[in-house]
Amino acid sequence: MYVKIFISLFLSLFFVWNSNAQISQKGNITSVLFVKPPQDGAAFAEIAGTYNKSPQGAAALFVMAMLSFSQKPINGLQSFAQCVWPDMLVVGELGYNNKQLKEADIQKLRTQIGAMTYLPKSYIKGATADNLYLLPKQNYVVEVQTTVMSGDPASGLMKVFVRCSGAAVPRPITLKKDANGLWYVYEWSAMLTEVTAPRNSKEMSRDSDN
Repeated sequence: MYVKIFISLFLSLFFVWNSNAQISQKGNITSVLFVKPPQDGAAFAEIAGTYNKSPQGAAALFVMAMLSFSQKPINGLQSFAQCVWPDMLVVGELGYNNKQLKEADIQKLRTQIGAMTYLPKSYIKGATADNLYLLPKQNYVVEVQTTVMSGDPASGLMKVFVRCSGAAVPRPITLKKDANGLWYVYEWSAMLTEVTAPRNSKEMSRDSDN
């Protein structure tokens, strides 16, 4: 009996660890851990090949690229060029290895993240509107879930949902697998939509008095 219980627990909580990617799965929710977020394109390149072996890891990489863009756009663009489906890139210097996002996509990032610098932070576990989307000093966790709408990974195309503290429901993001078995972001528009703005201390005090 105890053996069966152990096996059941092991299957329900499965961990995949390596020197760079730290990913754990419980049920349909995958937690992707970054001890520290990559600061530029070179740092992103060092870890990309381990995280994008799964659609969940690739989705979390996109969040790291968003976060990098909110802090220093050129570094973020270098990261996006490494996690977006290659056929969606164009030749250019605003990226990595002479590949970059299309100008329309870059402008969308500038518009949305420029207006809401806290947007990427809303995808980091523990950062909420109530604490002004305060990020941890280390150990950034992105939670990604699958549903019946996600599809079959064997098809090479999968939709996953990234948990967002600033939205009522997780945000969908679609990923595509290349010939080498690596996953890249294929559609991400929902990741750039509005989230709850940080709540200042006066708002929080007023709510607590009601």
